[in-house]
Amino acid sequence: MWYRFLCCVFLLMLSFAGWSQQKPTRKYAFRCEYLSENGKRMEILFRDSFSVANAGYSLRVILKEVEAESGDLIFSRDSSNRSFALSVEAPVPKVVEHCGKKYLQFWVESRRTDVTLLNSRLVAELVSLEDESVAELCLDGRRVNVAKTLHSRSTNRCFLVISQRLVTNDSCMQMVLNQLLETPYLAFYDKLPLENPLNYSVAWQKENGVVSLPDVNRVKFVYYAVPFFPLNPTSTSLENEFFKVVAHPYGEIYAFDKRKKKYFVVWASEWLPREDYSKGLAWKENAPKVLKLQGVYDQEIYYLDLETGEVTKE
Repeated sequence: MWYRFLCCVFLLMLSFAGWSQQKPTRKYAFRCEYLSENGKRMEILFRDSFSVANAGYSLRVILKEVEAESGDLIFSRDSSNRSFALSVEAPVPKVVEHCGKKYLQFWVESRRTDVTLLNSRLVAELVSLEDESVAELCLDGRRVNVAKTLHSRSTNRCFLVISQRLVTNDSCMQMVLNQLLETPYLAFYDKLPLENPLNYSVAWQKENGVVSLPDVNRVKFVYYAVPFFPLNPTSTSLENEFFKVVAHPYGEIYAFDKRKKKYFVVWASEWLPREDYSKGLAWKENAPKVLKLQGVYDQEIYYLDLETGEVTKE
């Protein structure tokens, strides 16, 4: 019995030793190669790891000859409150040539550690392989599902650009970075068909922003001529001679105006934590066109006029 037990332990030790030898240690997040002007094979390594010293993530980009033991650090980023990583959706790093010069082109993402702030930042980095100068295209925004054409029946996951900033004085580098704005993964308000009902949330947020109810005095409604929200029985709903209102737990509030024969978005903020207004949904007494709202987190009572969008407190 003991012999069998010892044999099993020995076999497990051999198996673990073999596994530990075969399992590679991830030393870099990505690598790419190119030929230099003198014909040498060069490689670029991206190392993205947590830095204890900086209490955050460190991104290091190293340029070296293929098979060489060491190389030169050509780009680095450290931060104590942001995480830098290669963006998984953006195009992979590559070496491009423009104006007779070679540049390393890649994307990084910086995301706030504070989860109550939904916006993140995508940065297109352009590094000169001649003098290691750096140019950046900074895009602030957030990931959303959008319909890119008016007749689309489905949405795509995109990075919706809220603002952008170009950081360089080099005209050649500016041209390269501006071309990246055509990346299919990016979406812009002025290029989206906001009249498409599939973009109701994006359209509402364009009008109102990412806000909480205590921060607004008036809500700007977004109207559609066709239904865009489900009237399923699991939702909380109210109905009178003027409106039908549907609210989802910790989600959006929609309504149908019976006189205008139009559907509209009452509330679609992405603010975290999202309030569950479906719990306190009711009509204001003696005011059939005014919603009474009370959240789970915020116990304040608010009144929202479905005609004017005016928000008042009790």
